[in-house]
Amino acid sequence: DETTGEGELRYVQLTAVGADGRADLDPDAAVQVALVWNSPAPTTAAGPMTAPRAIALALKLWNSNSADGPGDIEPPNGVRVHSVWINWNDAPGNKITGPHWTHLKGERFVWARYGAADVCFTPGSFAQANASAFDAALAGIRSFVFRGAAVSELYAGAGPIGLSIAATMGEEDDDEGSVRCVEIVGAAAETFERSKSKLPEGVRRRVSMAISRAEDACRDAVRDADVVIVDPPRMGLDPRTLAALTGGEAPAAEAAEAAERPSSEAAERLPSPAAAVAPGTPHTIPSAAAGNRDRQSPRGAAAAGARPRR
Repeated sequence: DETTGEGELRYVQLTAVGADGRADLDPDAAVQVALVWNSPAPTTAAGPMTAPRAIALALKLWNSNSADGPGDIEPPNGVRVHSVWINWNDAPGNKITGPHWTHLKGERFVWARYGAADVCFTPGSFAQANASAFDAALAGIRSFVFRGAAVSELYAGAGPIGLSIAATMGEEDDDEGSVRCVEIVGAAAETFERSKSKLPEGVRRRVSMAISRAEDACRDAVRDADVVIVDPPRMGLDPRTLAALTGGEAPAAEAAEAAERPSSEAAERLPSPAAAVAPGTPHTIPSAAAGNRDRQSPRGAAAAGARPRR
C-alpha cells in the first residue's frame, strides 16, 4: 500500500529480451523480471535471505518459466524468463526503484542492438521501449555528426546514442572522431565498458564515459566538442549546463540552486524545447524518440548541436 507503506511487493518490472538484440522483432522473446520489494537493502552479512518471501517468489518464477529450471523442461506458459532480480526499495515517494539490486538467477546482462552498436543493460539501466522509433531517431542524430567529429553526450544513460555514433567511426588514422559520455548513475560505467568492448579496437580508445552530474562536467564536455548531445530530465537543463551550451553565464542564484539540487537515478526524461542561443554559439537540433525508463515513465531522445573547436 503506497499510502500506508505496508505490504511487500511494490512493483514488477518486465523487460523483453529478444534474439539479436531486438525484442520488438522476436515473438519468442524472453523476459527479464525485476521484483521491487518493500524492504531495505540486505546487509552483506545477512544477504537477501532477510526477505525470504521475496526469494521464494523469485525462485518460483525462475523454476516455473526458465529453460534452466528443474528438469530443463519447456516453460508451461510458453514464456521464458531470462533472469530474475530483486530491487530493494522501502523509501516513501513515487520513485519506483532504488539503488540496491540483487541478481538471483539467469544472465546478468541484456543486450540490445541500436544501429551498428551492441548496448549492454541491467534492470537499473534506462532502456527504450520503442526500439523502432529510437532507431529512427538515432539515424537522424547520426546524420548531424560529420566524420572526425568530437562528440560529447550529457545525460547519456547506458550510452546507446554515443555508442551508435562510435560504431560508425573508422579505425583509420585520419579519422580523429571521438565520443565522450557523461552520466550520473555510477552503475552505468559497468555496462558502458562492456558495450565499448564490442567496438573495434581502433575505435574503443576514442570512446569514454565520465560518471558525473551534467552541470559539473558541462564546461569540459563542451569545450573541445564539435557536436554536443543532451537528453535532460523532465525538469530540463540546469542553468550551468544551459549556459555552457549557449556560451553564457548561469545566474549565481540559479547555479547555486542547481548545485544543491538532489539528483534522482530514476529521473524521468523528456525532450525539452530548444533554448534560445546567443550569436556565434551552436544551434540546437531536436530529435525525439518514444521510450520508457525503468520506472515506465516516458522519455524522448536528444538534441544535438554542432560547435566549432577552440
